[in-house]
Amino acid sequence: MHDGADLDRGLRLDAARTGRDALGWIVPNHALRRAGLAAALARPNVRLIDAAPAVQAQTTDALARLDADRGALPSLRARLLAAADRRFSAVRRQLGIGAEMGDFGRTMIVARVHHRLPHGAIAHECFGHARTLAMLPLPPSPDGSHASSAVLTVDTPEAADLLGLPPAGYAAFIAREFQHQLGPFALAGERHAYPLVATWAHRFAACRAALVGDAAVGMHPVTAHGFNLGLAGVQTLAALLAQARRRGQDIGAGTLLAAYDREHQRASRLIYQGTNAVVGLFTDARPLPRLLRQAVLRGADRLPPLKAAIARHLTGTLDTPCLTPALRIS
Repeated sequence: MHDGADLDRGLRLDAARTGRDALGWIVPNHALRRAGLAAALARPNVRLIDAAPAVQAQTTDALARLDADRGALPSLRARLLAAADRRFSAVRRQLGIGAEMGDFGRTMIVARVHHRLPHGAIAHECFGHARTLAMLPLPPSPDGSHASSAVLTVDTPEAADLLGLPPAGYAAFIAREFQHQLGPFALAGERHAYPLVATWAHRFAACRAALVGDAAVGMHPVTAHGFNLGLAGVQTLAALLAQARRRGQDIGAGTLLAAYDREHQRASRLIYQGTNAVVGLFTDARPLPRLLRQAVLRGADRLPPLKAAIARHLTGTLDTPCLTPALRIS
């Protein structure tokens, strides 16, 4: 992690003392989706309904019900509805659950780039005067080109200008921002823009319904824990459902959903609030906050125990609520 123009100074972390090969893995979204679908379809009791139109969700004390617009699909009824329809969840709103929305006024632009020099499996996060650039190492492209994911965060008006640049112009801009550390850049795909809005649902459960993933907590991506936190919520809910099933209990009971709400809020609140605090500090371009974060990064780099604790947190070897072993349900 670097602040300012000097990429040789900042906080440097590695996995050497964690017992792991790496601090983390960059996995393409399409690979996660493919693996998740394959796992779901391998279970005989799972029915996949894709490309479904918008739905209306209703719950009663006895069941949850989903109805597609204009009767495009048969009504679906179940003892429990789990809503995971992104941070701007329509189902959450239909359940009467409000949410805090924190609009950062910034947009993240994600693009795959090719570069001449190898990245060495090292990720960089660079905090500039008005921009943040993360360079995330990727496996080589099929033609052998060195590849990284360039994640640029800028004020939303500037994002519109950058998206209007031709591919070569945008690649040159990213190379300059990274001080040509990996040589010339070339875009290797489309640019994707994501307005940055954090979301915290007022409740994570309602009658016969639970919120999971971004429908419950939508994180700023700076700490790269939003997906992990979503998985942790799924794990918490799945563990409670498995326990209820073993005991012959109702999987949509209010006591079970209250326990899920309580546990996932406990696991999420600190990292959500902490992430927003980090965003506030590391995106403030005023001189005093910049001096403070430079001091924080350089001071932390000189404290091996703190660096080791951060590395263990990133790898899940530190006892942290949102990074727990995967749950297996027979």
